[in-house]
This record gives sequence, structure tokens and C-alpha cells, in this order.
Amino acid sequence: MAGAPYAGVGFLESHGLALILSIWLWRAEANRSWHFTGAAVHALLGTANLLFWQIFIAANIVGAGYLTTSLHWLFAILQLAAAITAREKTVRRMYGKYSGARVSRQMVER
Repeated sequence: MAGAPYAGVGFLESHGLALILSIWLWRAEANRSWHFTGAAVHALLGTANLLFWQIFIAANIVGAGYLTTSLHWLFAILQLAAAITAREKTVRRMYGKYSGARVSRQMVER
């Protein structure tokens, strides 16, 4: 890594964007679209770790690579599970302004 100081730009950009996305996801309402967004973010980061695995080897931090990549894929799976199992409760909270209206099956499927 010392021979390629410009590699730090990509590191800073990727981790900066991950921080910004994590703040957005942390503050987001728990609905399907945000869960799918979280799954996509973690799948992207986990895939990037696998594609650029040589960086972990060159930096002598293979253990950190295993840990972070495993966690990204775990969180991607958990976010997908949350999106799939999102139920009427979330939909009622989203459409609660239509007081007393029964939530239709179409609204749940969104």
C-alpha cells in the first residue's frame, strides 16, 4: 500500500459513502423499501470486499476481511428477511392518516 498512496482516495471515498448511507439507514422508517436499500448496500460492500480481497492480503489484515465480509453478508440477509416479513403494522403506520380505513392487501404488498 505504501507504493500506491493514491489508493487511499478510494478507501476514503468508499468508507465516507458507507458512513453517509449508514446514517440515512439508521434514521429511516422501518419499511420495505429501506430494508431493500440496506440489503443492497451490504451486498455491494460485501461483494467489493470479495472482488478486492488482495487489499486485505497486502495490508496483512485478512482476519478483518473475513469479519467485515461475513458481517456485510449477514446484514444483507437480515435486511432481506426484514423486508420480506414486513407486515400490515408498518403499512398502517405509513397510511395511518386515512383514519379508520382498512388496509387493503394491495397496500401490504407494496
